[in-house]
Amino acid sequence: MTVYSGWQLNVYWKTGSSYFPLDGVQRISYDLVNDVEVKEECGSRYPMTLIEGLYGVTGTLERFYTGSGVWAEFIGAGGGNTALPWVSIKIYPNGSGSAVQPYIEIPGVKMNKTSVSHRPGANLMSESWSFIATGSIVIGTG
Repeated sequence: MTVYSGWQLNVYWKTGSSYFPLDGVQRISYDLVNDVEVKEECGSRYPMTLIEGLYGVTGTLERFYTGSGVWAEFIGAGGGNTALPWVSIKIYPNGSGSAVQPYIEIPGVKMNKTSVSHRPGANLMSESWSFIATGSIVIGTG
């Protein structure tokens, strides 16, 4: 599992034609999944072969709740009566300042689950989002 967190981390969100910064992100992690299955032969203790399954990406994004209205990505534009929108996530692990920085882009994303945490005292409400992506990741600089 790849995990990015820290003060230089910048995460961007794309629902239409352009990216916008996603504020309050504390951590983002993702797994590249091949769903490999072991196939056995009757009467043998050893696997006969390995069968590759569907390729995909799963992940989790943790952020402070900022009231920025991105919860609509979990219920769709019709308040739960329409399909979830497709989004893309772009991660700049070293920040996205004026210099050319490496990034990881995860296209073809749909949000799967959100969990919210409330704590007493001066702590901010936080949320954890899980997502699933259909495509492979893109690594670049820009």
